[in-house]
Amino acid sequence: MKIPRTMEETREVPLLLHELGIRGLLHNQEPIDLITAARLAGRGPRVEIGCFVGLSTCLIAAGTDPEDRILSLDLFTMVGLQGFVNPAVAIIGPELMERPDWLWLWRRNVKAAWPDHRIHFVQGDHLDPQVIAFVRCAVDHSAALLYLDGPHDAPSVNAELEAYLPLCRPGAFVVFHDWAPEFGVYEVVNRWVDDGRLIEYWPGYLYVARKP
Repeated sequence: MKIPRTMEETREVPLLLHELGIRGLLHNQEPIDLITAARLAGRGPRVEIGCFVGLSTCLIAAGTDPEDRILSLDLFTMVGLQGFVNPAVAIIGPELMERPDWLWLWRRNVKAAWPDHRIHFVQGDHLDPQVIAFVRCAVDHSAALLYLDGPHDAPSVNAELEAYLPLCRPGAFVVFHDWAPEFGVYEVVNRWVDDGRLIEYWPGYLYVARKP
């Protein structure tokens, strides 16, 4: 695949990924918005929390210079699904129940779409102090994009922002999946925007903010 340079090319990316067999839980306008946010973020590292089988990773890569590092954090196991088992089985297939670890599938998908990008996985609890310290060393407080699609309860989302927003440079893009009243993401994002700790860029189910 090649980096899209126009909106027409950008709209083709989800179709091309689908042809490669890469599925995920981003739908309708969300893939386009994620590519666009990654492109607008400019040069610099990207940090992704919750990457499932790699669709979001590949979309972020589509808006990222191949020389910029992407760090994808996930447990890559059923433990991290928290209520999304049925959609996961629909995407991966019934073998997920027999082989509840999909790091192999993430690797396959990312390699198929972007073999030349600097994309690295971090398998583990993203709120583990050792994991946070590793990411801090890797991005050196210069992350240009932070994508959050981990646990959706309010305490977890708040903890993610407390831990990872300091690793982003001023003006960095912060993207949240599932910004909707039924999820804790909604409450936390609204509070952080009201407090001035985030700046709303464009709202939607895929909510895009910026670091002040």
